[in-house]
Amino acid sequence: MDTFTISYFPFVLKMVMFIYLAGLLKPVRQFMAPVNNDENAKWYYTFARFTISTLILTIPFAYDFAVPEVAGDMRWYMMHFTGLALICVFLTHCFMQSKKGEKFTLNLKLTPTSWAVAITVFFGFLTMIWGLSLPNNWWFLKNLVGYALVFTFALHLRHEIWYRNLAWLLAIGVAFNAMLGILQFFAVSDVQIANYLPFVDKITFINFFQQSAPPAGAFANKNLAASYMVMCIPLMLYLMLTSKRNFRLILSSIAFTLASIFLIYTRSRGSWISAIAVIVFAIFWLSINKPQRKAVLSQFNMAKIIAILTSLLIIFWASSYNSNLNRTGQTFHSMDKTVSQQFSSIGGISEGELSVRSAYNINGVDIIMDYPFGVGLGGFHTIYPKYFKSSVLTPKTGYNLAARPRRMHNDMFQAFVELGVVGGAAHLFIFLSPLIMAWRLGKNEKTTEKTKVFSFFILLAIGGMCVNSLGDFPLQMPTAPAVLWLLAGIMTGLYALNIKNAHKGWALETPLPNKVVTATLGVIVFAALIFTTYDNYMRREGTKYLKPALGLSRIGQNNDTTLYLINKSHNYYTFNPREREIHGVITMAHDSTKPNSKAVISYEDRIKTLEEALKYDPYAQNTLINIAMLKMREGQRVLNAGDKGLATKLIVSGHEHAKRALELSYYTPNAHAVYAISLLYIGRNLEAYNHFLKSLEIQADFPASLEYVAKLKPLYEAGKLK
Repeated sequence: MDTFTISYFPFVLKMVMFIYLAGLLKPVRQFMAPVNNDENAKWYYTFARFTISTLILTIPFAYDFAVPEVAGDMRWYMMHFTGLALICVFLTHCFMQSKKGEKFTLNLKLTPTSWAVAITVFFGFLTMIWGLSLPNNWWFLKNLVGYALVFTFALHLRHEIWYRNLAWLLAIGVAFNAMLGILQFFAVSDVQIANYLPFVDKITFINFFQQSAPPAGAFANKNLAASYMVMCIPLMLYLMLTSKRNFRLILSSIAFTLASIFLIYTRSRGSWISAIAVIVFAIFWLSINKPQRKAVLSQFNMAKIIAILTSLLIIFWASSYNSNLNRTGQTFHSMDKTVSQQFSSIGGISEGELSVRSAYNINGVDIIMDYPFGVGLGGFHTIYPKYFKSSVLTPKTGYNLAARPRRMHNDMFQAFVELGVVGGAAHLFIFLSPLIMAWRLGKNEKTTEKTKVFSFFILLAIGGMCVNSLGDFPLQMPTAPAVLWLLAGIMTGLYALNIKNAHKGWALETPLPNKVVTATLGVIVFAALIFTTYDNYMRREGTKYLKPALGLSRIGQNNDTTLYLINKSHNYYTFNPREREIHGVITMAHDSTKPNSKAVISYEDRIKTLEEALKYDPYAQNTLINIAMLKMREGQRVLNAGDKGLATKLIVSGHEHAKRALELSYYTPNAHAVYAISLLYIGRNLEAYNHFLKSLEIQADFPASLEYVAKLKPLYEAGKLK
């Protein structure tokens, strides 16, 4: 059980190594990391730009089969490592550039967007002090810092040619995911391809990518893939319009066509709405911004018009095909619908979907009112059980005992809940500020037409993702926000390059020498890099065992193997929120009395595991129910042994946990049944009987309630229940 095969991770490493080896070739290096003649320390700018380019090129491909978040964890780790490593390189560069005796100057002259990024990250750190879930706070803080560093180095390393080349690197990932998603839409397998191309019979390609909701390319979820396409399609169109050679026009047209077809095949209504919103906004923007309209129109010629029309015809033709996914014996959401059927259903989105999202948002206002400084990054999942009916009752589909919401389905508003009013406003400003910057770039007479066109399409890309994030959770996964923060950094870089007085703030000079400060900071950041890398490694080692444990637990196999796996995961890394949550469930569900079971779990071990889970997740309904039952059973055992004082203490404590569990999930049969049992222990038998009846109203065949009602009903009818 200790050995797991990691089949894709070496490929990503090989891909990165190949890119860096290719960087020895001058054309590749010039494309991925162009350097101006007036830039000092060319080694630094070359290495730093090449590193960011490598991240952007590889992150849409990274896929770790061995962990639960197959399309997530590795990509986050890549961002964490890249950002901190680049700070180390930057400080090394500063140290080498410093002169003896020169005082260290802290430059706080930043663009408004940079100030917003700094405030957002500051509140991310600050909310860890009062955050409700340290494991969640720590994990999402690392991710936020990773995004912020992508933004920072995109801005710091600003170079217009490099920016445009990054769009080409994005096109590679877009085309790959689109092609993969199209094959998934038609349920094409590796075996089918091998029938036509025998030389690929040993390659596992399409079937490797696990899909929770196909077709999703390498994103696992089709809605996340669709939102990524909405963000990148404007950039593909930009590449088409600005291509000077027919070869580049053909390549960009292919990427644009594939991405658009894949977007249609995802059947993601939210992303379709976002795409329509982008088109409407583009028309409106160009109608009021004459310089930018003139710049965009100047890019058209006959070849590009033919390319665009050809792409649209292919997209229209491809949209007429239906998916083969549901013919494979499984049923996948919306894959049985045509484009027209799915599009017409936008106007009739089920009341359940809307009511769930509106409940999250309305109750989210209550959370902000009570926690104006935020509940900490990732804290929405922790706090929501307390507020699931604060103003509006959340429908059962959006909040239940088996699956409470991890995400708000409104990423922008979730930032307000988790970072507070100030932090949330700063986060929102990061993605509203491109409106101001694009407007000023378009109106500025000194801005070149290329820059005006580029800024316009970057604005469309950012806008498409932001609109999508108002009704879904694309910013909760790594790939889309990494590119989104990169685009925000590019827009800010273009703004800094072209607009006078773009920076606001001041410079602070310290009495310490430059070398001393940069060396000290370098040591601190290098230590942070080592610690974060080790922390991520241990987390990944733990999640390799967490994945099979989750799978076995979901199908009800809480046996010795499941217990071994979850304990192994816990021993590797105790700060994974998902591990802490499922650990208590598996430990409680394990039955040592079953045949062939060799694992024996004491009461002390069970209660320790559950209380540890509850420590950073105080409103976890399952954990509260399990603790209540465990304490009441132990109280009964102690009472039978003659220790009435300890028994009373355990039973009262169990009753309090059961009461809390009922408040958080009163519409579940489990909560009413457990609370009813606790009432029996403290002698409130009539109340207990009524709660057993309530449990049966919710689920008529709930076993525990049926058993107790059968025993209590004669006493109730005889008037003996009090």
